[in-house]
Amino acid sequence: MSKVLVIVPCGQNKIWDRIPEAGPTAAREAYTGPPFGINRAYAEKFGDEWVILSAKYGIIKPDFQIDAPYNITFKNSRTGPIAPDRLQLQVRENHLERFTTVIGLGGKEYRAAIERAFAGLNVQLHFPFSGLPIGKAMQATKRAVAGNDWLCGKKDHLMSGDPLAATAGQTCHSLHQILAGLPKFAFPFEETQIPRNGIYVLFEDGEAAHGTNRVVRIGTHTGNNQLRSRLKQHFLNEKKDRSIFRKNIGRCLLNRDHDPFLEFWELDLTSRAAKEQYSANIDFNKQNEVEKRVSEYIRGHLRFVVFEVPDKDKRLDLESKLISTISRCGDCGASATWIGQNSPISKIKASGLWQVNELNKMPLSVEELYELQKALGV
Repeated sequence: MSKVLVIVPCGQNKIWDRIPEAGPTAAREAYTGPPFGINRAYAEKFGDEWVILSAKYGIIKPDFQIDAPYNITFKNSRTGPIAPDRLQLQVRENHLERFTTVIGLGGKEYRAAIERAFAGLNVQLHFPFSGLPIGKAMQATKRAVAGNDWLCGKKDHLMSGDPLAATAGQTCHSLHQILAGLPKFAFPFEETQIPRNGIYVLFEDGEAAHGTNRVVRIGTHTGNNQLRSRLKQHFLNEKKDRSIFRKNIGRCLLNRDHDPFLEFWELDLTSRAAKEQYSANIDFNKQNEVEKRVSEYIRGHLRFVVFEVPDKDKRLDLESKLISTISRCGDCGASATWIGQNSPISKIKASGLWQVNELNKMPLSVEELYELQKALGV
């Protein structure tokens, strides 16, 4: 990599905790906690330059002199952390837009501050350990330094030649935070609370990204006033040929169990000709049993949010961009225990999403994300 800036979060532990008489100290030595030491080692190894993000002072160089201890944090606005517009000014004053890649370390509060600081600038932001608990993040950072691998084995569309990945990664983080603020539905749900036209977003137990529940499917409908019916096809109606989502869940259950009925589950019996051709060979008692297993899984493990989009063309366009934003994001991988890992469909396993269409197309722009956030009032 070239022209790489690494931003290291400051730390709660400071030299004055151990040496009260220390006096003014360079920032690189002032922060003494283990996380700062690990992040500093990462920054010195992979960055052409590195800076520190302090909740009090903002973006500072390692030799910046800190006069005395302080207790200001991004986690608590009442402590008076530095304002976003001041961070943006510091970026420009220090000409940090000259870096082609900016790697941010630290938790979600630091990520949010970095994203705001570089908003609107033509730099590629990347957060390789975003969303991990602090212990796991530190372990991953250590492994990255020891293995000379700045991503520590994580997939990265940006470095593999995807020019839209950086934008998608930033937008995907914000998108997950927006969706997390919407009311969640689970089975059984009250139909009248669902808009007639719109988009639904599914979350699955055990799947996380960006510090919250990971999106595993986004869907909509083409017919007018059909959103409620579409959700019923997934959650209520035990007819796998009317819901590709149900069919994909069944594929995973059967493939995981090495069940030969998978061959018959694949058959589409919606047409009269198909029914006449295949019905005699299908054990419908077995098929009903699998349908019930699919229902149990979906109803027990899936939650969803919905939002209204009355215009058909707009919701189809938005659905595509939402899917592409998530599929292009390097921080949205599926867990090792995700049931989709058993899918015989490679696109599902690779994307971590219960879909094969609209992957890796045009993601949401920052402007479109802001418009969505405003429309949802989150």
